[in-house]
Amino acid sequence: MSFFQKKAPFWIGILSLLWLQTVRLEARNQILLGGAKNAPADKMQSHFSSEKPSVFLGYYHGIDFDWAAALSIHFRNLYNDEKKQSFSLLSADQAILYKFSLHESATLHMGIKLMYLLPVFNPTLPLERNKEYPTEIGTAAVIGLQYSISDHLNFYYYIERWRGTKTSNLQGVESLLALGFDV
Repeated sequence: MSFFQKKAPFWIGILSLLWLQTVRLEARNQILLGGAKNAPADKMQSHFSSEKPSVFLGYYHGIDFDWAAALSIHFRNLYNDEKKQSFSLLSADQAILYKFSLHESATLHMGIKLMYLLPVFNPTLPLERNKEYPTEIGTAAVIGLQYSISDHLNFYYYIERWRGTKTSNLQGVESLLALGFDV
C-alpha cells in the first residue's frame, strides 16, 4: 500500500472540512439595518416629491457563491405636492440577486424584486390606509454593492427602479444603505 493510499482518507477529510468552511462563509445569513431614500419617477414626478429617508429592516441569505435572496420591510416616503401632505408606501419586498465577485471583499449584485405596496398617510404605527390609491404588487430592477468590513459585518448599497404593476401611477427610484450583521 502506497503512502498516498494510506493517507488518502485523512486528506479527503481535511479537504472536505475546508470546503464546508468555505460554503459556510459564503452561504451567510444576515440581518440588514439601514436607511432608504425614494424619489418619484415618470408620472409621479408631476404630483410628488422626495421626502425624508425611512428605516430599512431586511434579511439577506447567501444561497451559494452565485445567488442570494433577500426579504425586507420599510416605508417608501414621498410628499404629495398637490395636497401638501406626506404619502408613504409600506413595502414588503422579496428579491433574488445574482452575485459577481469584484474583489475578495466586494461583490456586485444584480437582480429583480417583487413588492407588496400598501399606501398609507404616515410612516408610523398604527397604519392609516390611504384609500385614494390602490394596493399594488410592484416589481423592481436592482443593482448593488456588498462590501465585507469584517467576517461578521457587511456594508450594502443598492439602487433600484421600482413601479407598481396594477397602475403606472406608483413608481420611483430608491437608494438604500445598510449594515449586515451575521445571525
